[in-house]
Amino acid sequence: LFASDTSNNRVLVYNLNTNNTLTDRIPDFVLGQTTFLTSTASISQSGMSGAYGLAFDSVNNRLFVGQSTSHRVTVYDTTTITNGENATFVIGQASFTTGSLSNTQAGLNTPIGLALDTTNNRLFVGQSTGNRVTVFDVTPGTMANGMSATHVLGQPNFTTITSGITQAKFSGVNGLAYDSTNSRLFVAEVGN
Repeated sequence: LFASDTSNNRVLVYNLNTNNTLTDRIPDFVLGQTTFLTSTASISQSGMSGAYGLAFDSVNNRLFVGQSTSHRVTVYDTTTITNGENATFVIGQASFTTGSLSNTQAGLNTPIGLALDTTNNRLFVGQSTGNRVTVFDVTPGTMANGMSATHVLGQPNFTTITSGITQAKFSGVNGLAYDSTNSRLFVAEVGN
């Protein structure tokens, strides 16, 4: 079980029993911090700043973490987890040490909601102040740091971020959920 702890710039990891119940209520690992006793924001390969949205890929053992204040999504290999482990990829930034807001095909603007389509290897990233959802091809073996999105929803192009209350616009994208049975993406908007 993964739980984002936004104010403490980390993700808590709880081991589960074989029947998907908690073994106890004490986290077993922490991502974004080296110990459970630190909470420093860090824009680095092992650090986090504003950890918010999560998407878990159980097929390929990957965890995607949206970081709202560093405008990026970091990807972790969950085959084995260690405290403060390094991310394997960063989306929305060219490197692990940058965290600038960007309204481009490869950039992100306050990513909060994440959803994953494991069948088609698509990651949906909801951007609150970007008023958009960008879609990334996260096929194993093709990912790269700073990769470009393949599609944008809620905007006519990758550089526009105006909000709206029309069928084709978003205002303050906050949460996402993907229905794999019917291939539908649900988008919650705090502004509308």
